[in-house]
Amino acid sequence: MGKFLDRESEGWGCARDDIFNRMVNKLQKDTEKLRQGKFARSSHEEEQLSPDRLQEYENIATRDELTGLYNTRYIARKLVKEVQRCQRYKRPFSLMLISLANFEQLKRTHGELAIDEILKAGATLIRTCVREVDIVGRFGDDQFAIILPETDSSRALLVSQRIREKIATLPVNQGSNANTLCLNIGLAAFPTHARDENSLLTTAMQYLEQAQRLGTNQIYTN
Repeated sequence: MGKFLDRESEGWGCARDDIFNRMVNKLQKDTEKLRQGKFARSSHEEEQLSPDRLQEYENIATRDELTGLYNTRYIARKLVKEVQRCQRYKRPFSLMLISLANFEQLKRTHGELAIDEILKAGATLIRTCVREVDIVGRFGDDQFAIILPETDSSRALLVSQRIREKIATLPVNQGSNANTLCLNIGLAAFPTHARDENSLLTTAMQYLEQAQRLGTNQIYTN
């Protein structure tokens, strides 16, 4: 039986979205490409570029343009490396998936133009809740992913609770309308829940779906 922290329940249900399956498929393909070295830049190309230009290209390749967080491809790459590292040294790590539970409501209330600012504010706040070594990325329109090295599920659960509490203090105001951000979190750990990157990602997505079924502001792990 899963364990979860229930801060509030508004009876809001989130229908299953095939975005999860698309993300799994994309990350599996990216992982295979990474193993084949297709993402590696040739040494000849690097010799022709200045350090500043190399950094610029690196940011374009690995960062989400809106939030400045890492993008899905980078998260996939780091997930593979972290699994390999933890398999070798027999160390734990956790993967946290976060979804803004009231994203569609905020879009209806505040309009499309305000959504970018809401996402940037949420991304900044999430980043302040984790360590420098933790890897935070944007994982979809309204989703984020966090890789927490050297962190088992019980410690990651405390981090997720801190993120939830912080998000609740962030007001979203537009004229006479006032809201706060709500989220759901799915949390999976290596090797407790899975022993390879694809299984870990799939499990975290399933836990996120379970949190969404429970309502808003839910954290689910097993």
